[in-house]
Amino acid sequence: MKTVLVALLAIILAACTSNTEQQPDQSREPSEVGRPEGLSRPSEEATGRPSATRLANPLLGMWVAQGEENVTFQINQDSVYYPDQFQSYAYTLQGDSIRIQYEEDYAGRFAFALKDKDVLILSGEEGAHLYRRVQD
Repeated sequence: MKTVLVALLAIILAACTSNTEQQPDQSREPSEVGRPEGLSRPSEEATGRPSATRLANPLLGMWVAQGEENVTFQINQDSVYYPDQFQSYAYTLQGDSIRIQYEEDYAGRFAFALKDKDVLILSGEEGAHLYRRVQD
């Protein structure tokens, strides 16, 4: 009887202590769990590898037109931002084409090609234009 009682107490104690284990910090992104506070994810330049986001959409980033010094546009996850106009426009990608919805009834369509990873060629009704990626 004494051994049954000791065994039962051991099981109860084991069950109680297993619920007190620390849970991962849910406020951070899953990939950030376990990373010490204040330590950020290594940049693309530091690792020499593109980020997962960049692999999913290689057009993301700031682009400067050939012969210009200032950023011409920035392609974000869901929009293209034109800093000189302070305007963002939704876009969709399909194969090697980008469609930018400028107005409700007007969309620009451009074929794109990446030459290396930091040179973008956009071809549309007005011809082909060359852009280079600017590092953030």
